[in-house]
Amino acid sequence: MKRNLILSGSLLAMILLAVSSCKTPGTAQVVDNGSAPSESDRTVGTIRNTDDCGYYIEVFVGDVSHSYSPVNLDAKFQVDGMRIKFAYQVSATKPPQNCPNFEPVSVSDVTPLR
Repeated sequence: MKRNLILSGSLLAMILLAVSSCKTPGTAQVVDNGSAPSESDRTVGTIRNTDDCGYYIEVFVGDVSHSYSPVNLDAKFQVDGMRIKFAYQVSATKPPQNCPNFEPVSVSDVTPLR
């Protein structure tokens, strides 16, 4: 009888331990898939091509459109209509002659989106 009581107590302790280690529904858990933290914010935009200005990145912020002229866009991303996620820094380079409203930028951390 005493042995059954000890076994029952041990079994109860194991069940309580297992239940207490379970996560309750509704608790959010942050998962890091091994990506390195980015030092700059990334922006989503669409690659556009014009005869006068070449390739540029069109970015919408709310209802406002911004046109960035990337000075170092890799050829594999120079596809009209491709959506990309990228980081950028303003470049001291002048905008294309026929497109003075394009802001020259240096892009980095470019990822194509589907």
